[in-house]
Amino acid sequence: MNTLCPDLQYTIEHPSSDGYLPFLDILIHPDKSTSVYRKPTHTNLYARHNSCAAPSTKDSVIRSLITRAYNLCSPQHLQPELQTVRSICISNGHPAPRVDRIMNQIHLKQTSSPTTMSARQFKCTCSPPSSLRFSLPYHHSLSKPLKKILTSYDIDVTFSSATTLRDTLTNVKSPTPPHLTPNAIYSIPCKDCPASYIGQTYRPILKRIKEHKASTNKHLSDSTLEFNNSAVAQHAIESNHTIAWSQTSVLTTTSSRYHLNLAEHAAIKIRNPICNRQLVGPNIHSLWNPLLPKLSNSMKSKPASLPLADTAPPARY
Repeated sequence: MNTLCPDLQYTIEHPSSDGYLPFLDILIHPDKSTSVYRKPTHTNLYARHNSCAAPSTKDSVIRSLITRAYNLCSPQHLQPELQTVRSICISNGHPAPRVDRIMNQIHLKQTSSPTTMSARQFKCTCSPPSSLRFSLPYHHSLSKPLKKILTSYDIDVTFSSATTLRDTLTNVKSPTPPHLTPNAIYSIPCKDCPASYIGQTYRPILKRIKEHKASTNKHLSDSTLEFNNSAVAQHAIESNHTIAWSQTSVLTTTSSRYHLNLAEHAAIKIRNPICNRQLVGPNIHSLWNPLLPKLSNSMKSKPASLPLADTAPPARY
C-alpha cells in the first residue's frame, strides 16, 4: 500500500515484548482489558487553578480527565486511573475538595439510571432560552458579578480566555482567500447608481454571490418570473442597471451564526442599503440598538476578489 503514494505512508503498531499495545490514548493489556495510555514524554501539565480562566473552564479540565477514565478503563483499571487523575489535578493546584466533589458528581452520573435527571438538567429543559447570548473575555474579579447582573436581565453570557501574547505574535494558519471566506457580511454594489445590497452567508462568499448572479441571469432570460430569491436581481431588472459582482466587498466576518445575524442587522440598520427589501436583521432584540452604530462603524470593507464578470442589463429598444 505504501508504494501507491510516496507522500502517504502507513505504519503498523506491534505489541511490546510484554504484550501491551498503545492505540491513541488507550493502552490495550495482554488480557484484552484497557486503560488510559500516556506517552513517556507526557508532563501532566494542565490549566492550573490559579490561571486566569473561568472556573467552568478549569472544572472542565478535571471533568474531561475523569470522564475519560470511565470511558476507556476496564473495571480493574478504573480506580488506579482515578487516583492518578486526582494526583495530577492536585499537582496543578486544584483544591482536593473540589476535585473530590467533581469526581463524586461524575460517579453518580455514571452509575445512576439513565432516566434520572439532575436539578440542573431539569432547569435547562424547563427554562426558556435567553433573549440575548454572547461571550466575553474572562476577568478574575469582574466576570462573576457581571454575569449575575446580566442574568437578571435575561442575558446569557459565557466567558472565554483572553487573548494571550502567543495569540498576538504567532499565526500558524494561512489566511483564507477573501472569496472563500465563510460567516461573512457582504455588500454588492450597483455599477450604475449608489444602490447596494447587504447580506450574510455562513458559506463561502463566492458560492452565495454565484446564486445571486444565477438568479439575475434567470430573470434576464425570463422576465415573467417573480423576484423571490434575490433582491439584487430585482434591482438589476427593474432599473435596467449593471450589477458590479467583481466589486463585491466583505464588510466583516464572525465566529458564530448568532453574531452573523447581529452584524447583518447593524450593517443594514445603519447603512440603509437601497436594494434590501427589509431594513432589519433576523431575531435581534431591541436592547442591541444603542450599539448598532458602533458595530457598523467597526466594519472595515475589503474586496472579496470574486472571479465574476459584471451582469449587463437587457437591451431595450
